[in-house]
Amino acid sequence: MSFEYEPSPKDRALIQGEILFGVHEFVADVPVQAPLGDLEITFNIIEHNLAMVMNPACDLEWDYVSRVTGPQKPQNELAQIFLCEIYEEENIRDRSNLNSSLFRNVKSNQNERYHHLQEASIANSDRVLPDLYMDFKNVFGIATLSIYRAIAKGGIDRIAVVPPVYVQHLMQRFYNFRGRIALPD
Repeated sequence: MSFEYEPSPKDRALIQGEILFGVHEFVADVPVQAPLGDLEITFNIIEHNLAMVMNPACDLEWDYVSRVTGPQKPQNELAQIFLCEIYEEENIRDRSNLNSSLFRNVKSNQNERYHHLQEASIANSDRVLPDLYMDFKNVFGIATLSIYRAIAKGGIDRIAVVPPVYVQHLMQRFYNFRGRIALPD
């Protein structure tokens, strides 16, 4: 079975393993000791060219159903979508200062911190995504409502979805890395 991305659904819940394009993270710069009356908040904007949805699939579906049908069960709504930034080869090598030996391990998924998705086409389209890399240390959250609003207004594009068997492996690696326990030397 060769690897091929699934097309992103339109007008449906986000999917675990879905790749998004054009995500903007707004980080508030709030002075620590400012009195409330003098509070001036500025925002730094961090652009994430590509990012992958990391929330569990059932949580994403329950959240979407709750939002579409109304707030009958607000306990099912997610406050944030958990995302992991995705890089193309030249960006991951520059960003992480990976020497050739370490990069070979990254490319073959032998380094627990990184995940490599090989070049593949998106089913039912002519589009091909290049080799993509994830750094499991570079994760962030965006308010769920903000993500859905940006998608509706065309600010974020839903690109493709990693097929189920591959996303299960990817998520197992991700949560193993994120759940590691640091031991003293």
